[in-house]
Amino acid sequence: MMKYLYVVFMFTLSGCATWFPASVQEIEEGTYMISAFGNSFASQEGMSEKIHKKADSLCAGNGYEKVVAEDTKWTHQKDYSTGMTESFKTMSMTISCNS
Repeated sequence: MMKYLYVVFMFTLSGCATWFPASVQEIEEGTYMISAFGNSFASQEGMSEKIHKKADSLCAGNGYEKVVAEDTKWTHQKDYSTGMTESFKTMSMTISCNS
């Protein structure tokens, strides 16, 4: 029973690690900046995987080249409703789709 609770707890935490799907901003025709966001539980590998999956889908399987590689930043933001300071990670990569 205890193992079951542990597994459920770990899945719950992993589900909270990343907040949103990767977001996309088109810089110019065929060039995109893709960003992923996560809290302190999010791993760089998981966020990078999200970005690469989004890049694959944007370029319709034709491949892509990194214009600017992944860059991870920690951001601290004060939540004025609770007075607490929240921390989250952002990672972004700029790609150009192959023709």
